[in-house]
Amino acid sequence: MEYYFRIAVAASTYGFLLLGEYCLTFELIPRWFLHKGKVTMWGYIWYILFQIFFLFAIISHLKASFMEPGYTPKFPVPQGIPIEKIRYCEKCDQWKPDRTHHCRTCKKCIHRMDHHCPWINNCVGFKNQKFFSCFLIYVFLCCFEVISIMLYAILVYFTLQNQKFENSFMSLFISIFTGVIASVFLIFTLVMFYDQMDAILNNQTEVEKLADMVGVNKTSIENLKASLGESVIDWFNPFVDSPDPDYSEVLYSYKKKAKKE
Repeated sequence: MEYYFRIAVAASTYGFLLLGEYCLTFELIPRWFLHKGKVTMWGYIWYILFQIFFLFAIISHLKASFMEPGYTPKFPVPQGIPIEKIRYCEKCDQWKPDRTHHCRTCKKCIHRMDHHCPWINNCVGFKNQKFFSCFLIYVFLCCFEVISIMLYAILVYFTLQNQKFENSFMSLFISIFTGVIASVFLIFTLVMFYDQMDAILNNQTEVEKLADMVGVNKTSIENLKASLGESVIDWFNPFVDSPDPDYSEVLYSYKKKAKKE
């Protein structure tokens, strides 16, 4: 039962995205960007932008959901590690690097595991954290656009109604209702995106934060490149994978951050 519940929660994400797609395509654009029977230039611009954000959000969610988040391969313990510092996972029957955590839901060791997310029915780890972050930012942009159109609709209804448009109060109500729903998701995704950026910039996952541990002290740019890629263009490109993980990374007590290597 729990398995099917997790599937339903993850699948509901597409329901919300498709609801936004329907509202913008069949309600907002036709009602507020139609002049003399034709969609205005701004209507086309808003529509095309939304489709790009929508497509990138779907691709990012699929990759975050179905690609492995960073399962630790079963390789020998590297030489030079003192025996008292070797961590071993009895459930996976393998050596567990410093920045690897065993997920009880996935039942596997995951490198730089941040948390197990019900919205993707997968862990957020080193290999898919980029795509999870991409998903959040593109949903945020979709919501931001819907809210912007809602505010425009309010302006049009109360200031330009008699000049260009003949929309009813029901049209305004639908626009406001859609905008309110978008506002809830905008706040939700913004908070989650902030958490992910905080984890990346500080080189500290949520699991490590709870354990009062942190990775090597690096600059924010170095941390971004290590997690999202060398090129700024690739940071929020859902078609480009994250860099390969470094399983030799070490953790330090938060109170004794390591100096930059």
